[in-house]
Amino acid sequence: MHIILISFAVGVVITILFLILSVSAMFLGSGDGSAPAFTYFMLQLIDIPRQLFGISSEEALLPASVFWGSIAGSSTLAIRFLAIVLDGPQDPVDKRGSSKPKK
Repeated sequence: MHIILISFAVGVVITILFLILSVSAMFLGSGDGSAPAFTYFMLQLIDIPRQLFGISSEEALLPASVFWGSIAGSSTLAIRFLAIVLDGPQDPVDKRGSSKPKK
């Protein structure tokens, strides 16, 4: 359960960060139509889920943020499960303590 909560938190954080970066990239364009490379990069990232799901350009920002956040969360979960599988079985720990009463 702990692994799933961490993966969900990573997904939520990436979603919020992507949304903030996307909105800030929109304001970097200047009046003459030029923009920094960061803006074009963010537009390409928004365009991938827009093309995959057939979303219009006007409504693509929030679904793209959720898409990349879910990709980050599921990747975190998959990597963590892979680490657990490759780590192998663990010896159970006796939580009662190893000291036995003396007679």
